[in-house]
Amino acid sequence: MNSNFDLKTMFMVLALGNFCTIILMIAYNNFQGKNNSTKYYIAGKFLLMIAWVLFAMRGVASDLISIIIANSLLFVGVSLNAIAFILLKGFLIRSVKQLYLVFIVISILIFNIVSFLGNENIRVAVGFIIPALIIIPIYVSFLTDKKASRLQILIAVIHMLASVPLFLRAYVSLSSPYVIQLYTPNVFTTWSFLSLFVSLIIGSTGFVLLAKQQDDEELIKFARFDFLTNIYNRRTFFLFAQKSIALCVRKTMPVSLILIDIDNFKKVNDLYGHHIGDEVLKDFASETQRILRQNDLLCRYGGEEFTILLPGADEEDSNKVATRLREVIGQRGIPNHPELKYTVSMGAVSVIPDYETDLEILLKQADVALYTAKNNGKNRIERYSKMA
Repeated sequence: MNSNFDLKTMFMVLALGNFCTIILMIAYNNFQGKNNSTKYYIAGKFLLMIAWVLFAMRGVASDLISIIIANSLLFVGVSLNAIAFILLKGFLIRSVKQLYLVFIVISILIFNIVSFLGNENIRVAVGFIIPALIIIPIYVSFLTDKKASRLQILIAVIHMLASVPLFLRAYVSLSSPYVIQLYTPNVFTTWSFLSLFVSLIIGSTGFVLLAKQQDDEELIKFARFDFLTNIYNRRTFFLFAQKSIALCVRKTMPVSLILIDIDNFKKVNDLYGHHIGDEVLKDFASETQRILRQNDLLCRYGGEEFTILLPGADEEDSNKVATRLREVIGQRGIPNHPELKYTVSMGAVSVIPDYETDLEILLKQADVALYTAKNNGKNRIERYSKMA
């Protein structure tokens, strides 16, 4: 079969693949709502689709269209797809976007200069090297990401491997004493375009899967965390607290529970507005997290009430934590409003749990102690000393 026909067929297959990706991504973006990374990806795929169609027109259209414009669109399209990936993963900062813009401009200029000089081997080599150089930094960042999922690592590895034939094809063009055109049949040309087809499949599928993975993580976060304070909500607290108490039972360790209420919180809302009340809640959660250990549990129990579970902490340990927290909170104002100070009241209970220990009962006991603290003047710590 004629190699020229094979490559043109491959170009049209790549164009069709990008077209199908665009249709699927538009449907996905409409379903998901506004998503900047998806918009970048769709724009990149659109330019790549046009580029492959122009490549397929080689010999029919002018060199300006089938070489200069086609390669320029290819570089821009690959760059937009790269930006989409790093935007999706949250790696994109303004300097990175500017760097890609500069790289695109320089790449197009270099390619045009090489094309003008008329050395076809160098032009073909540059045409293969530039797309590889665009995508490699992205997938290196994927591999070095400490929070990388197995899916993310797999996508990065496959794309890195798919870049190898591009460099090999460029090396063959640069090292050969003969003119090797884009359509010159050889094993490296075949593998380089097959690698592009693999990148199309893995890239498109991988982008959707990574986007879905992030959406799932967001849903899990919304289900587990309080949206305002970004700490555990009540449901999640119960789940982890029961597991933590069970561990303390097995290790015969004490456990302490502290129920906390922000004093006069309704007055804060009435005098300063609910937006300031929200700032107080966020400030308290943030400061409390600084004090607690890694295995301690903090949750927004409801309204202005918070709960802390201290595994391995006895009465003395929990008193130290509660006292430090009360002092830290009482000595500072909230950010941007240093004149606004607030205090907290606490009810605490400490036990050496057994298999009969009930978290609900501990909460009721801590609530009794908290009620006592409120009645005794607020801004204080009271303990529940009698088991129900």
